[in-house]
Amino acid sequence: MTPTNVFPLHIEPEERLYRTQDHGLAATLFTLGFPLIGIECPSNCMSYFAFLWSEDLDCVAASYWTDQVLVNPRRLLRSLNEVQRMAEVRASGEDLVNVS
Repeated sequence: MTPTNVFPLHIEPEERLYRTQDHGLAATLFTLGFPLIGIECPSNCMSYFAFLWSEDLDCVAASYWTDQVLVNPRRLLRSLNEVQRMAEVRASGEDLVNVS
């Protein structure tokens, strides 16, 4: 299992992953305890957040898009700031493990 502060530059294609570019959805999934296993940045202007796919994750994502998911707003804001910071660090090419 990959620690949450270590993100591979490339995620193996055979894994069943759920990828999203939406920072709000990524923060929501992260807030609800779905492990963020990686961030891919194929170009400097895009970040793909990768989570291990599961039926539960799929249901939460569907609820997110229909405005029916409930999360603690303070935890969501912290998670949003964290996933945005991680995406910026990944795009800059810095080592996420050593960033505080």
